Amino acid sequence: MNELETVGMVIFAIISGIIAAAVIVFWITALIQIAKEKMLDPTARALWILIVLFFPILGAILWFIIGSKSQQTFK
Repeated sequence: MNELETVGMVIFAIISGIIAAAVIVFWITALIQIAKEKMLDPTARALWILIVLFFPILGAILWFIIGSKSQQTFK
């Protein structure tokens, strides 16, 4: 393995780590917002938490697109 390949692997590892950290922060932010949402009834809250836990990336995206926006219409 030459030096260029090693540098490429290190850069790939750093970028992968940054992306993984961003996904984890996105996921945790969705869970916190669901837990803090005052307009959700307990059943809907439990359902959203389960969706985000079982489908982390898709569930968090759905929460930010559908869940959090639909609650603003009732406020």
